[in-house]
Amino acid sequence: MKSIKVLLVLMCCSFANAQETVTEKAFQKSEAWLLPVVGCPADMMPKVPVNVDYDKELCRNDINKCLDECKKDKVAYCYNLAQHIQITKLNNYEKYAEALFVKSCRLGSPSGCTNSAATMQHNSDDAVLSCAIRTYSKACDWNDPWACTMYGFHLAHGKGIKQDFEKALKVLGKSCKYGSEDPACESATALTESINKAMGNHITKD
Repeated sequence: MKSIKVLLVLMCCSFANAQETVTEKAFQKSEAWLLPVVGCPADMMPKVPVNVDYDKELCRNDINKCLDECKKDKVAYCYNLAQHIQITKLNNYEKYAEALFVKSCRLGSPSGCTNSAATMQHNSDDAVLSCAIRTYSKACDWNDPWACTMYGFHLAHGKGIKQDFEKALKVLGKSCKYGSEDPACESATALTESINKAMGNHITKD
């Protein structure tokens, strides 16, 4: 019985490694058309947004299909494949997720734009931060909740942009599109409370 269990484990590991190799090759083949996308997402956004639903099943079983469809500019496949990479934490594929978010942003996905900006947050370069904030601003204009929350955060803290409590409160008011239990709304609500408290302190001191 022990030998059978060991054999099953080895078979599963071999299958997983084979799948990883197939996935790696699929992404490597996509580099020529996927990775050259450069520039600030805010400058690539079309005039009109496209509604793209998150579908965790879309790319779970067929990454090759999602890459092929994304190459044809089908935004749902670009966006959901990027989400699949991040959620399943595929090793060494983060650069592909970032590129897929940028491509989905260029094709009109508000959340794709927000996610592409978020990937820039760990870069301390002023120009990159400015790009991220501009992207949040435009995606918030498209009513993406997380974009509004992130834009409001920067406005509230004066991080990369002039501090503006009034404007922060205005944009944070758009963060609860999907209800009070949505994480974007919860973060916005907590930030709104902090801003109101700070504004109250300012008024008291004056």
